[in-house]
Parts: sequence; C-alpha cells; structure tokens
Amino acid sequence: MKIFWSLVLLLVFVSILSTQTKNNSSMKTVEPKLIFKGTVEKIEAEIDKPSSLAEDRIYIKLKLNLENVGSVPVIFLQSEPEIEKATIAEKEENDEVGSVLAETDGRGSSYGMKETEWKNIQEKLDKPTPPPGNTHIIFPGTAINFETVVRIDLPQQPEKHTFSLKVNRSLSSLKELSPIWLILKGETWTMLPLVINNSVNKSEKQKFGQKLKKQWKDVGYLWLEDITSEPIEVNFSSVTYKTSID
Repeated sequence: MKIFWSLVLLLVFVSILSTQTKNNSSMKTVEPKLIFKGTVEKIEAEIDKPSSLAEDRIYIKLKLNLENVGSVPVIFLQSEPEIEKATIAEKEENDEVGSVLAETDGRGSSYGMKETEWKNIQEKLDKPTPPPGNTHIIFPGTAINFETVVRIDLPQQPEKHTFSLKVNRSLSSLKELSPIWLILKGETWTMLPLVINNSVNKSEKQKFGQKLKKQWKDVGYLWLEDITSEPIEVNFSSVTYKTSID
C-alpha cells in the first residue's frame, strides 16, 4: 500500500514539474511586438527642367514613432531603424494589384569595411549583456521618436520611361489621387557590413547576429529583422516647391 501511494505522489510531483517547465518555456518564447507609426511634417519638390525623361525629386519629412507594446524588452544594434525603402500606395493594404504608385529602390546595408574594422565591431558587441553605447533597449511601454527625410524620384512623363520595369507615377498624378498612403521599411542593423575585404559575407553577419541574440536573451529580444511601418497618410496637394534642379 505504501508503495502505491508513493507512486501516486511521484506521479503528482512529475505532473507539477512538467507544468512548470512548460510555463517557463512559454515565457521564454514570448514574441516581442513593436508598432511603427509616423506623420508627415512637410513635402517639398525640386522640379526638373521639362523633358521626356525628366524626374522631379520629392522630399518627405517625417516624424516617426517606434513603440514597444509587448512584454519583452527589445534590443537594437543602433539607436533607430534606417529607412531602407519607401512605398506610396493608393490603398492602405498595398498588396492589391495596381495599388503601388511609387517606390524607392531597396538599398540595404551593402557598404563594406576592412577585416580589422569588422573585428573591432565584433569585440565591442560580443559581450555577455548588451554593451551600453553600442546598443539601444526599448522597454515595454516605452517608445523612441525620431525624424527622417525620404526622397522619391517621380518622372514627369512616366509613359516615356519604357526602359524601366517599374515606373513611378508623376507628381501631378499623386496630387489627383491624394490623400494616399506611405509605407516605410526600416533596417535595424545597418552597422554590420555585408561586404568585408571586398567579399560578400552575409552569412557571417547573420551568424554573428544570431550569436548575440542567444547571448542576450535573458536581457531582451535582439531585433535583427526589418520592420515595416503602419500606413502613413500623405497628401501631395500640400507640396511646396524648392529651387528647380539645374
């Protein structure tokens, strides 16, 4: 009889331990959540001299806000995302066919550096916890605010740009369709190079990033993914004009 109750107590203990392990595991895998919003402060245009292939330069000044609405601290390798791409769409859900009206080319962190510079960055970051001064932490319930200017080139006569696979709409077209939507794509670790000593080392960059993510997981979530903003309303009828392009 004693053996029977001993087995029962052992099974209860194992069940409780298993439940606690599952709860601890689920706590460790809580996904971070950021909301990326913005407002347009000003739109300025540099108008090119009229010609069939002329393009006007549009500068959109923005105030941006990146808020941590999750329960996990988020770690960045830089103070704020760097805008890699901007898309202007007719609809808030820009995945509809024909919704995209204009966009910038995705640039990405394609700059390079020497092996010695890369090793220096690794030494600064490769610490048990995120090193202050080289990282930025957004705690739950807090946000970072920053400003940026996005440039988009718009052809005066899009129908003449037959050599391009994607052609942006003209400024006059965007004015007619306004208000429309701007979606930004930000890169969060441009400080790490893709090119080291003239060789593409994307895998090395990814490997080092994942290593840091594991090292710092008890502090927070190291955000290495690109981040996309919520649609930002933009009205091109409010554009002001700068000096024309020479």
